[in-house]
Amino acid sequence: MRRGAAFALSSAFPHVPDKDAAWEDLHRLTVDEDSYVRRGAAVALGSAFPYVPDKDAAWEDLHQLTGDKDSKLRVSANHSLGRASIFKATIAESEGDFESELNNAIEFFERSSKEKSYFNPSRFCLPFYKSF
Repeated sequence: MRRGAAFALSSAFPHVPDKDAAWEDLHRLTVDEDSYVRRGAAVALGSAFPYVPDKDAAWEDLHQLTGDKDSKLRVSANHSLGRASIFKATIAESEGDFESELNNAIEFFERSSKEKSYFNPSRFCLPFYKSF
């Protein structure tokens, strides 16, 4: 059930009325004993990042997940950090901050794309954002 909840939060988070409670659940899932659940939480954090009430903690959770022994989880965490960096670039107040966040995104997509994984969305995102 936790596996399904983690992945469901990926698309449902923006529509959840109590974002604080949903955030607490998502945060708790990032340290679950099951790596599949943690992977779902990493995916959800990438999708939900613009709506998460505590973006600093979400950012830290994703960074911690990049060091996991499960390579599929590292793919998801780095990809989600790339997505979060793209969001941060879109709200940047200066061109320099925009460029910095875009470079961060490219770095995270590059890390993700280097991991061996059958499904790796960063292999699309990396060349796409590098073209900017």
